[in-house]
Amino acid sequence: LICTENMQEWAVEARALARLLAEFPQHSAWFSFSARDGAHTSQGEPIAACAAWLDAVPQVAAIGVNCTAPHFIPDLVSAIASATGKPIVVYPNSGETYRPASNSWGGAGETQGYAEQAAEWYARGARLIGGCCRTSPREIRAVAEWARAR
Repeated sequence: LICTENMQEWAVEARALARLLAEFPQHSAWFSFSARDGAHTSQGEPIAACAAWLDAVPQVAAIGVNCTAPHFIPDLVSAIASATGKPIVVYPNSGETYRPASNSWGGAGETQGYAEQAAEWYARGARLIGGCCRTSPREIRAVAEWARAR
């Protein structure tokens, strides 16, 4: 399984990688996008359109979102679920904002109640759930405990 993540542009990156994947029929991949809100990739493309296009690619094993603020994930999962029956993967960041100029993070994190948030993501259709930038083993452990208790 090949994991492609932090995809910014469906029209360029995801399509190119999906076409390349066709040259290696023995392999499958998941495609995970970063998003700027609850409906669009970082470049402004509708996430549902990305998912619909990838849904038609047999080797795509899962479609989802990573390195995106947790509060956007419920709507993104719903949008992806409306366009595909493939498994949905989500691994959001902490919700803090990266500041490239100072190589630092700022703002409030959204990891309080991470397992409860994961339960909502699951209820909306996410089946592979984790964490990205600035999440910690504490959040992943909470999700694992929630999943085992389900």
